[in-house]
Amino acid sequence: MTFLNPLALVGLIAAVIPILLHILNLRKVRRIEFSTVAFLKELQRSAIRRLKLRQWILLLLRTLIVASVVLAFARPALKGTLGTGGGRARTSMVLMIDNSLSMSARDNRGEFLAQAKSAARRILSAMQEGDNVAVIRTGDPGSSQLMELTRNRDLLRAVVDETSNSATRASIPDAVRLAAKLLEASTNVNREIYVISDMQRSSFPPAGPSVQILPPTSSLFFNEVGKEVPSNAAVDSVSVANQILQAGLPFSVEAGIRNEGSAPLRGEVMSVFLNGTRIAQRSVDVPPSSERFTDVPVIARAPGFQAGKVAIEGDGLEADNERHFCVSIPRRYRVLIIGQPGDELTFVRLALRTAAGSDSSSMELVDLPPVRLASLDLFSFNVVVASGLPVPALPQLRQFLERGGGLVLFPRQVFSPGEFNAVSAALGLPRAVGLKPVAGGGGTPAAGTTPQSTLAFSEIDFAHPLFAGVFEDAVLNQASHSGRIIESPVIERGVEFSTGPLSLPVIQMTGRLPFLIDQPVGDGRAILFAVSPTSEWSDFPFKPVFAPLLYRSIVYVSSSQRSVTYARVGEESEIRLPSSAAGRGGPLTVSGPKGIQVFVQPVVLQNDALLRVPGLPLPGVYYAGNGTTTPQTAAAALVVNIDPAEVDLARIKESDATALLERIGVPAGRIRFVSPQSDILASVRETRYGTELWSGFAILALLCAVLELIVARSGKQDRRGEGVA
Repeated sequence: MTFLNPLALVGLIAAVIPILLHILNLRKVRRIEFSTVAFLKELQRSAIRRLKLRQWILLLLRTLIVASVVLAFARPALKGTLGTGGGRARTSMVLMIDNSLSMSARDNRGEFLAQAKSAARRILSAMQEGDNVAVIRTGDPGSSQLMELTRNRDLLRAVVDETSNSATRASIPDAVRLAAKLLEASTNVNREIYVISDMQRSSFPPAGPSVQILPPTSSLFFNEVGKEVPSNAAVDSVSVANQILQAGLPFSVEAGIRNEGSAPLRGEVMSVFLNGTRIAQRSVDVPPSSERFTDVPVIARAPGFQAGKVAIEGDGLEADNERHFCVSIPRRYRVLIIGQPGDELTFVRLALRTAAGSDSSSMELVDLPPVRLASLDLFSFNVVVASGLPVPALPQLRQFLERGGGLVLFPRQVFSPGEFNAVSAALGLPRAVGLKPVAGGGGTPAAGTTPQSTLAFSEIDFAHPLFAGVFEDAVLNQASHSGRIIESPVIERGVEFSTGPLSLPVIQMTGRLPFLIDQPVGDGRAILFAVSPTSEWSDFPFKPVFAPLLYRSIVYVSSSQRSVTYARVGEESEIRLPSSAAGRGGPLTVSGPKGIQVFVQPVVLQNDALLRVPGLPLPGVYYAGNGTTTPQTAAAALVVNIDPAEVDLARIKESDATALLERIGVPAGRIRFVSPQSDILASVRETRYGTELWSGFAILALLCAVLELIVARSGKQDRRGEGVA
């Protein structure tokens, strides 16, 4: 037992007063004159015993009254881990305030974060001489926090008052580890951690096992804020599907709207913004605890970076009602043609020069021999067109593809499966089984094949971006789908490919042989044709579909968005830039919403440059480049959004939280949960000093006083009765 007001124990001296009065009363002799002693003999022994017993009872009651009143003022408390001798042990305490996104939700008591700050102030009000406190904001891992124990109450209150909501996802286990390290350096007897949080389930990510992290005589308390979990709807995801991106042409934005509430979401208005302007709206119905995806067509009127967002109307948690995206529409397509004059790419050059001539501002053609490829900076181009590739350049080309470059590849006129497969293996492309021969078409038949007269288009995937909005009005012959038909070339010779699970046959020939394959490679894409673009293999170069299909293929593989990177708030990210964008060796600027600017020194690599950007505090679209970066001058864009896990406001069960904390080294006996209805200050006092017993002693004093009054009155009545007798 300890006493919160030990000076009041001096009052216990007063308990001696009833004893002294009793002793003095016994020594006082009264002389009474009477005529005979006969009356004394009539006194019954039982009456004498009753009188003495009453006196002892009155003495005991009066002593207890004085002692109980004094003890009540001394405020006794029971606790086994506190100091001895009735003194107050000093306390070291870490206040962990959850300021993650979910703490911006509200109930009838107001915003959750405001409730948490109020609870923190009440805990600080219990500080006494010798106590020290540290404050940790769980949602601000990179912010200026009070990361050391201090006795400065004004500084502590200022840190609490300045706490605001962060868009970064909180990790309670990581914060507990940090708090335990702070307490290890403390020499105070009592060490306490107070977590003030809405106990969101996503704030307790799984953690690996650990040794005990809490120092001895330490306790961990969870003060839950918010009585109810508000219903929440959120923009859970936004994606720009794999498609052709050109100024003036529509592209599709897919948004996922999640309803975490128990009631259906009806008529929720979803808006799409591009460069700050609302350009589309949809009404969405979402069942409870589910997600609904919606496609919205969007048109960008100009090339360059186009910053956008999808937003819904306000609800219980407004911070997750929007999600950002960005698309990069090339200002100019730089096309590298690998070949020699007069080779099998003659018709390809003619078709592309025709396309470039019709719009010279959007396409630039560079024609180089294969021997120049190994020493060339491929990352300055959008796409490479080739029919054969030199082996020394294949590693560089693979890196180019994986980082978002494009490739359009034709088989060579003099085809060698071994040579082609060496290229395909190095680049991650489908391998060639051999040539599919036809009667009179030449070539070596593949094993198990039977020569045919000719091959033709049999199936076309008109839903593929290559055909979106292009061929609907073509009324020719062959290869029809839903009224849309394309004239098929007469194919005398074609490569038979062995496709993989990621290979997408866009056009198929007779016998379901792929004619055109869309193959992803890392962040880039490759288009493979099954025929050489020469008249010896087919009449494909002479068909109306040849030039537009080739042009669309180049634009398609150039739309890989390699200059746009996505990250979460507070998460370190890497941006790849062309080496030319790294400047002269100085730091580059990453600019974002509300005037945020971060200066990052680029790491210049062999073929490009790398920016390691620290975690950014706000969602939005950031631009990286030299000097003052804008969408027009930036070399790359970084889209930062909140963690999708913040959408789910469900709370963790106490048993699950205890099990997780035990796994990281917090004994279950050291953990206590304080409900929103409980007084946090009372919990602090119970923790620090134990359960106060003053009210019990006050009640005991009152009961003793009542009993003393009853016993005293009964004694007077007995004396009156004896006097009458």
